[in-house]
Amino acid sequence: MSLSGGSKLTVSEELSTEGSRLLSAKCTSINAYATAISESQDASCEAATSVKTYWWRWPVLLLTCCNIAMLNTNWISFGSISDVSACYYRTSTFWINSLSMSYMLSYVVLIGPAAWCLDKLGLRFTFVIGSASVALGSWIRVAGSDWRYYWVVLVGQLVTSISNVLEWTAVSLFSSVWFSSSGRASSTALTAAISPQLGIVLAFFIAPLVVHSDDTDLVCSGNSSSDLIRANWEVTISHQMFYYLTGQAVVATILFLITLLVFPDAPPSAPSVSRGLVSSMHRERVSILSWLPEIIKNGRFIILAIITSTCLAVQGSVLTLLDEIVLPYYPGHEKDVGYMGAASQLTAIVLALVVGKLLDLTKWFYSSTLLLMFLSTVFTAAYTLIIHYQLRIVFVYVSVSLSIGVVTSFFAVAYEYAVELTYPLPEGTSAGLMNMLSQVMSIIYIVALGAIIKANHITLCNWLLAGSMLLAAILSCEYYTRTCYDC
Repeated sequence: MSLSGGSKLTVSEELSTEGSRLLSAKCTSINAYATAISESQDASCEAATSVKTYWWRWPVLLLTCCNIAMLNTNWISFGSISDVSACYYRTSTFWINSLSMSYMLSYVVLIGPAAWCLDKLGLRFTFVIGSASVALGSWIRVAGSDWRYYWVVLVGQLVTSISNVLEWTAVSLFSSVWFSSSGRASSTALTAAISPQLGIVLAFFIAPLVVHSDDTDLVCSGNSSSDLIRANWEVTISHQMFYYLTGQAVVATILFLITLLVFPDAPPSAPSVSRGLVSSMHRERVSILSWLPEIIKNGRFIILAIITSTCLAVQGSVLTLLDEIVLPYYPGHEKDVGYMGAASQLTAIVLALVVGKLLDLTKWFYSSTLLLMFLSTVFTAAYTLIIHYQLRIVFVYVSVSLSIGVVTSFFAVAYEYAVELTYPLPEGTSAGLMNMLSQVMSIIYIVALGAIIKANHITLCNWLLAGSMLLAAILSCEYYTRTCYDC
């Protein structure tokens, strides 16, 4: 692959005494590792005299986005057809919801190996293995398209969940390795907020179109006593499920082959001064575990992790339980639930693009966090009232789309903000710890809220979601470190 066509960004060969004084004044709270860097800035800056970005970062970004979108399509494959799937596989909606929760559980178990893999083996190895796990797991799920083999689908889901750990841990590092300070937030928005939503849109939109039958309500409600009707219905759903899962497996396999052939590990030169400085320091580190105490003692990062985990828990709960939240008030609107999920992700894509570009231009991490948390609280309360009073379905579309869209767009802020709070510690470690807490919180939310819904307290469930977003807004705080080096 040609390395030509890059655009150069020059920096001074050494920082002046006055510049060092100003830098120290702006970044007085940087931890001991950052202080060590500051003491050797002259040598580090000489190594970063000519930082460079390359045109081929854009194809690499596109491939990364496609892999993450495919991963999320697999994650929420059954989200908009959970009732049909539970009836077809003759199990409860809890076990269908467990297909998405398996991703969260895997993250908690595998975060350590994933962070080590990213730190020691690099981005290429991480994304190749992640893409391979999605392809392999997708074909295993195809083998479970018959109603008697739910456990095979669960095994396939667990295999694909390996990619969830690897690729989500890498999003901040990917942006830092390939993009300059003027493009990092937009890159993170594309990988962490927009690509996942594209994958979820595809799942929510395609699933109810492919897997459906006019006899579903009759069979699954128990009003039909005819075994023949049930048998014919199962044959129909079996064929549809096979085509649905096979299509995902084919796309995942194509993405794996492309990733294996062309995905690079890193560009020859650092794209920013901060990346050049931190790369020089990380080469002297022996173990990723040596960073953990510094991150865990960072109170501001822990607060951000709680806010992010709350957002992810709310998003995951609504997407997983959407049909159980909406259908009791709007029976017969199964397809609308799927389209509602798709509409919310399209809204998130637009908002994430706006937020990412705004962060690149302004670096307003704290203001963006506060605004998004406040808006998500308002919109979640709005859809709670709309559903409770059974207003027109179009109002549900709008309120749910805005609620989930705003929550999801926050991920464009969260990963970059986490690096700001923990710089110069490794991006993969901070992102991994933040994601691990998010997965634990998501499991707790989905199980707890699912039980509340089963007890016919859907309104209480929605108010708890709105209250969670309000708490996240209250916890928000302001602090920056990496931006100090790139300004």
